[in-house]
Amino acid sequence: MTDQNIIPLPNVKKAEEEASLWIMRFDEGEISLETRQKFGAWYQKTEQNKQAYDRLSGLWQQLDHFHQETDLFQTDDDISSLHNAKAVLKKPVFHPLLKGAVAASFITCLTIIGYFQFTSPYASLNEVHTTSIGEQKTIELSDGSVVILNTNSSLEIDYRRHARHITLMKGEAFFTVAKSLNAPFVVMTDKGIAKALGTEFSVRLYEDKLDVVVREGIVEILKQEDHLTSQSEEDQGLKPLDQLIAGEAMRLAKNSNSAEPIILENVEDQLDWRDGILSFKGESLEKVIADVSRYTDLKIEIDGEDLRQQPIGGYFKVGETEPLFEALKIMANIDAEHISSTHIRLHRSE
Repeated sequence: MTDQNIIPLPNVKKAEEEASLWIMRFDEGEISLETRQKFGAWYQKTEQNKQAYDRLSGLWQQLDHFHQETDLFQTDDDISSLHNAKAVLKKPVFHPLLKGAVAASFITCLTIIGYFQFTSPYASLNEVHTTSIGEQKTIELSDGSVVILNTNSSLEIDYRRHARHITLMKGEAFFTVAKSLNAPFVVMTDKGIAKALGTEFSVRLYEDKLDVVVREGIVEILKQEDHLTSQSEEDQGLKPLDQLIAGEAMRLAKNSNSAEPIILENVEDQLDWRDGILSFKGESLEKVIADVSRYTDLKIEIDGEDLRQQPIGGYFKVGETEPLFEALKIMANIDAEHISSTHIRLHRSE
């Protein structure tokens, strides 16, 4: 394998998607013997399948929508494994893990219910939320909007009459915004402002720039210094620096007068972190390690410029570094040297 080959990582995302489909199928009612046998074969095929199903079925039970299915397993060991996993999964869950229609439907229900229960003027709300390294957290707001706060992030919520303000102070967040014609949803940072009426988008804050990715609806981008009325009752007369629609993304550097478009092959890949997955499609090992490092206290250094530019492709579960190191060893002859319990050096094997 040459340095130009993309190293494929284990496809955790596929296992998550297949597991969610099995869960929905079981919830529909009586299952045939043939289907049970097919499920048993799928469940036993890989450890990834087992982990994905056990984790997602546990979440489904917490939502009170999943029926007991231990009789679907073919051996006593399988049943014991499932029960053990579900016992662990009764801990609090901070963000939705179900893929596709399951996750989309869950968030949509939260938004619709919230919209009809909380109408403008909004209930006054002022609070700060933070996450530690490796933690993700879901926050439900009084108007039905939902925020997923990523690792090592912090934001302040400031809801008042006819105003919905969020200040992202550090890190990254994804916003599912309940629609309101009377109160724009404004996300403020020291690099720039994102403003929406009802949409889905993410904001990531770096030391010197701001990234915005829009999944649904329209988001306006404003310069931070132009947002002079951010603490007033209304946000009127502000001219947007740029406007993004679904599937678009942009980057705004601090003190910049223009926004730089970010070309995306698939907007969902940029948002996989909401489901505990990082997606790579040929990014350099340096970029991959930078993303992985956001979810761990480990210091990971890369030995040599050639190795730093090695393309990587595949999916990786956030917070789990050892499977990545194993894949690099097997597929690219890259060793992970444990210099200390918190310091790893990646280098080519001799």
